[in-house]
Amino acid sequence: MFVVAYGSLMNKNQFVGKSYELVDVEGYMRIFNKVAARGVWKNNAQEPNVATLNVEKKLGSSFNCLIFEVDQKQFDKLKEREKGYSPIEVDVKLCDNSVKKLAFMFILDVTGKTKEGILPVPKYLSVCRDGAYSFGENFGLKFDCTTFLADGRSIKDYLTNLSLK
Repeated sequence: MFVVAYGSLMNKNQFVGKSYELVDVEGYMRIFNKVAARGVWKNNAQEPNVATLNVEKKLGSSFNCLIFEVDQKQFDKLKEREKGYSPIEVDVKLCDNSVKKLAFMFILDVTGKTKEGILPVPKYLSVCRDGAYSFGENFGLKFDCTTFLADGRSIKDYLTNLSLK
């Protein structure tokens, strides 16, 4: 079975698969609106920088990510790791638009907490962006343009405004 990696799982230090394919997910947006709730991300969170990634259904939206194949044992470990998220089945499209595949994507469940006006945990954002950019400059830039804050700004705009301060 295939699993969608759209945040920290794209980082090769967190990645659990042996092989991967670069894909796009359509009909969802990647958004920093989930309050950090576990381990290192929670320990590095400090208001207003308490957000980790989530995905939400949104018609007309899409984002780049990757899929990797796991067996049932690895999938069960991922479900344990991703507490607060539930796996749903989604169609993904290879980045070259050639093939669609079915994969499991973890999406916030009812036990997770979202919040308006929060910003990314800096260390978590760095891990996610390092992961995205490890697949090439274009893939990383697309990550920045298709990842949003709870207030609707893209990560690209957010980082540009941070560097201007």
